[in-house]
Parts: sequence; C-alpha cells; structure tokens
Amino acid sequence: MSQTEASPFNIFSQAPRLTSDADAALMAWQGTVTSMLQENWQSLLGTDIGISLGTTDSSAAITAVNELADPGYAARLQIGPEPFPSLFAFSSRMILLLVNDMLGTPCEEWPEVRDLTAVETSMVELLLGEITRAISHAWP
Repeated sequence: MSQTEASPFNIFSQAPRLTSDADAALMAWQGTVTSMLQENWQSLLGTDIGISLGTTDSSAAITAVNELADPGYAARLQIGPEPFPSLFAFSSRMILLLVNDMLGTPCEEWPEVRDLTAVETSMVELLLGEITRAISHAWP
C-alpha cells in the first residue's frame, strides 16, 4: 500500500470513550439516581439499605452484558428524550433477598434460587418501577 492510500479503519476495534465533561455529567446524574433510589426503596424495605455508585465505564457494555447473573432478572429501559437503551439487572438471589425484606422476612443468608410467585413478581415490578421513577426525576 502506498502512503497516499488510506489504511482501513475499523470503528469497532476500539470503543469510544466519553469526553471528560460528558463523563462528569453522567457520574453526577448517576449519583443523583442512586441517592433517589435509596430513598425510594427505603420506604418499601423493612431494613436500612445502602446503595452506592460503582465504577462507570461507558465503553465496557459488552463486558457488562457478558457478566450478567444467570439466572437473574432485568429491566430494559429507554432513557432520555432521544432514547438510548439501558439495562438494569440483578441476580436471582438479590431479587429474592429484596422481596423477602419487603415481606418483613429478611434473610440471614443468601436465599436459594427459585422461581418467583405471582405476588413476588409484582413486588419486583414495584422495585423496578422505583428505578424508572428515580431515573425520570433525576434526568437533567
């Protein structure tokens, strides 16, 4: 190939990162969502709960999807005025732990994985609805 020819560029070889301003805005928004969600869930759960923001890496979506708990529960949301897909996922054990707490029977150990009852499914929908509400209220 001569130097005048352009070498092909693979746009998928390196995932783009957010600019520092966009990353700061994302972190601030996620921090607000986390605080609101903790407050909203506190009213539903029988015990104190702490929710904190973990590491954020906008370029690691494939890695995150590959690490999802299986079995698990998730909600796919479209966020923002120009919707972008987002996924909120929990392991089955975490969901069962939260549901047991809502029922006033907190677990001392991780619960065994099992299917949810109809009532438990409704309770999970309520918890996931609170995620949606926190995201909506915190949207810049």
